[in-house]
Amino acid sequence: PDEITVDLHIERIPGGMDAPEGFELPFQLEYFKRAIRQNQKHRGMRINVVHGVGDGILKDAIRKEVDETFALSCSWAPGIAGVTVITIK
Repeated sequence: PDEITVDLHIERIPGGMDAPEGFELPFQLEYFKRAIRQNQKHRGMRINVVHGVGDGILKDAIRKEVDETFALSCSWAPGIAGVTVITIK
C-alpha cells in the first residue's frame, strides 16, 4: 500500500490497555517508532498518524521523534485535525 493509518489512541494499540498508568506516552511512542521502522523501506509511503486533538503532548512528541531520529528517512506535515502525515523519503 502507498498509505497506511496508525492510530495512537491507547485503546487502539494492541496491549495498550495494559500499559501501566503514567507510561501511556512511552508506550504510544514505541508503537509509533515500530510502525516507522517497519515501513522505512517503502519510499514515498504516507503514514497517517492519528494522535487526536488534545493538549498536544503526543503530537509534539511524534513530530520531535521524526525531526531528531528519523529526519534522514522521513518528513512530517500536519494533516487534518488530530493527524500528522509522515512521508517515507
